[in-house]
Amino acid sequence: MIEFITNAQKKGLPVYMLSKDVEKAFDKVYHPSLIYKIFNKFNLPILFCKTLANFLIDREIKIKHNGKFSEPFTPNAGVPQGSILGPILYLMFINDAPKPKINNKLNSNPDRLDNGKNKFYSEELNIYFADDNVILAAGMKTGQGHFGCKGFRDLVQKSTYWEEGNRIKINANKSVCMAFTPKEPPKMIEP
Repeated sequence: MIEFITNAQKKGLPVYMLSKDVEKAFDKVYHPSLIYKIFNKFNLPILFCKTLANFLIDREIKIKHNGKFSEPFTPNAGVPQGSILGPILYLMFINDAPKPKINNKLNSNPDRLDNGKNKFYSEELNIYFADDNVILAAGMKTGQGHFGCKGFRDLVQKSTYWEEGNRIKINANKSVCMAFTPKEPPKMIEP
């Protein structure tokens, strides 16, 4: 992220960033969506897919509170925490999240920005780390009343649609939107 921001600012471009926290990420993975992705997105052997699905389906759990266990129940969401497969299953779940349409090439081709001739040009980066997601875009702001460049707004919109379709809820209290401009200190925008 630092390299992306630094390279953009060397070219005089502002960078727009949205840092999001997925609320209860590992607890809220919707099993039917994850199982669909396991069977259809990874080209895995069918027996392995069935094994992963069986690991999730009809899994009974109990909650211990004040030394007493609850009645067993079967969750329809979440990946088993404390298991080796939990983080892997979560990564499989988010693997189809929207990707930037242009890869980060700000540092590989210094003439790519054509000295501002293309006002809609932008470079985007979408990073996931566990339950955090950071969307970065470098490009010139377009339009009055709009925050960020077009590439930033497009990627945020695609991510929002994807999150809604996958029953992912963002914790607004732990999320932040910022602009890094070459000539001004970073600006914090309230969610």
